[in-house]
Amino acid sequence: MNIIYPHHHHKVSLVLVMLLVVSMLMMNQQQQVRAAELTSSEKTAILNAHNSARLSVAPTPLNKLAALEWSDELASRAASWLTKCAAGPSSNSLNLGVNIHVSMKGNMSVVDIVNEWTLESSKYDFTNNYCSSGDCQHYIQVVSAASTKVGCSRATCAKVFNKPELNGATLIVCNYSPKPNVLDRPY
Repeated sequence: MNIIYPHHHHKVSLVLVMLLVVSMLMMNQQQQVRAAELTSSEKTAILNAHNSARLSVAPTPLNKLAALEWSDELASRAASWLTKCAAGPSSNSLNLGVNIHVSMKGNMSVVDIVNEWTLESSKYDFTNNYCSSGDCQHYIQVVSAASTKVGCSRATCAKVFNKPELNGATLIVCNYSPKPNVLDRPY
């Protein structure tokens, strides 16, 4: 004689339904992110654009700024963060400097993006160490003497977390290490 305990079947069914829902949510999130791995020529172009900006800082520092080196680890951390499709810094980037570019225009050239960040130099007042008008934090990060490595990643997000006006945007994230002290002059 078989004894059936209906309440056990209910618990098993509930667990299976919950697993199915979680799996569907994870698949949906993965479908919302279209990663576009940077090519080796794009990585070189990013480095060249950063290092060109570092060579042309004004006023000229007593010691030349060291050239940044590419870091696959920092690029991997940027790619990992991009899977969340968030338009702000990640809590896992607390020990890194971060620049984020959001574009609704599709794939901008990586050089154009770095150049856009360096155009903020006109807003930076070196004497008083502040942004005289608008934002210049991207520029400060690009030319920070404290940072020696950079790694970037790119993805297009069908939905951007908490920013529906950015749905469909392409995000570029560059991580920098070590993270500079934002209260200090960058060079």
